[in-house]
Amino acid sequence: MLDRIYRRAMLLIVSMAASIVAGRFFLTQLEREREKRELLADVEIIPKPVAPATPLRETPAVPTPEPKEAVKKEAIKTAPVKGKDDLTIIEGIGPAYARALNTIGIHSFADLAAQKAANLVSKLQTRVSVERVRDWIKQAKQLTTQ
Repeated sequence: MLDRIYRRAMLLIVSMAASIVAGRFFLTQLEREREKRELLADVEIIPKPVAPATPLRETPAVPTPEPKEAVKKEAIKTAPVKGKDDLTIIEGIGPAYARALNTIGIHSFADLAAQKAANLVSKLQTRVSVERVRDWIKQAKQLTTQ
């Protein structure tokens, strides 16, 4: 008799613990979904133009030298941008984040200060939190006013 009561009590305790763990898991999932919706509410979705499909061409067997115009265009792309600031001055931006920001067209504190955090997070190809980007933008705004 006592053994039977003991088993039922243990079953009740185990089922309560399992429901607490499952409830915690689902609440965490709901919170994550809510945060995603909040982040996406700030994001402007800009459709990217799609290039029309072109038929495949056979490549020549002999490699052709690059025309001088292509070399000039490449030199223009790598030329330093005027008004370029050292983004690593901002706390939390190291050389890797600075390069990532430069590749998406952010070269100065003013460029960074003009961004929205959620848009910037979606443009960056790295894992960075919205809070961190907000801090960068705040620091950039302070540096532009100096």
